[in-house]
Amino acid sequence: MRPWLLCASLLFGLSVAAAPAGAQVRISIEVFGGTAISIPSGLTLEQDGEANIDLSAEYETRPFEQPYYWAVRAGLRGSKSSWELQLVHHKMYLSNPPEGVGNFEITHGFNMLTLNYALEYLPVNVRFGGGVVVPYVSGTVRGMDYSSSGYRITGPALLAGVGKGWKVVAGLTAQAEAQSSAAWARVPVSGGSISASNFALHLRAGLGYVF
Repeated sequence: MRPWLLCASLLFGLSVAAAPAGAQVRISIEVFGGTAISIPSGLTLEQDGEANIDLSAEYETRPFEQPYYWAVRAGLRGSKSSWELQLVHHKMYLSNPPEGVGNFEITHGFNMLTLNYALEYLPVNVRFGGGVVVPYVSGTVRGMDYSSSGYRITGPALLAGVGKGWKVVAGLTAQAEAQSSAAWARVPVSGGSISASNFALHLRAGLGYVF
C-alpha cells in the first residue's frame, strides 16, 4: 500500500476508534506558509570509489524562493481532539559546503509525512506526530551529478508543536503555529548515497476550514 493511503486509513480508523459513541466528527483542512530554522546536524556524502565526506551541515531554508516552503494538514476532529495527516515541504540548502561539493540541496524537498494527534489545551492546540521522510536531493560532488532518481521513503520523522486558531467567519480560521521536528534519511543518489539528520524549528501561518 502507498504510504499516504496507509496514513489516510490509519487516520480514519484511529479517529473512529477514539471518538466517544454519538460524538460528532468533523473534517478540517489547513494550509500554511512559513519558514524553518535548522540547527547544524550530521551529513555524510558517499560516492562510489571515493572517501566519504562527513560534516556538521548548516542549512538555509530560503522559504520564499521556488520551490516554496509550505505545509498542509487534513484532520478528523472531535470536540477536544483530532487525528491529522500532515505533509511539510521542508527545504534545506547546504550553506557550508566543504571542498569538492559544488552545491547540495534538498529543496524538492525534505518532505515529512506524519500522522498527528492534536489536543485542545487551554488557549492552544498541542500536537505530536510521527511518520516518514520522503526527500529529493540534488547537487554536485567532485564535479559529478549527485541527485535522487525519484521520491521514496528514506527514514523516520517526529514532531511536536503548539498552535492557535482565530475564527474569521463560520468554519474559517486564521492559524499560527510553531513545531519542532527531528528526522533522519538515507537517500540513494546517482553514484552513491547520503545520510542526513535534521532538527528544525518551523514557524507557520495559514488558514483552516472545518466542514
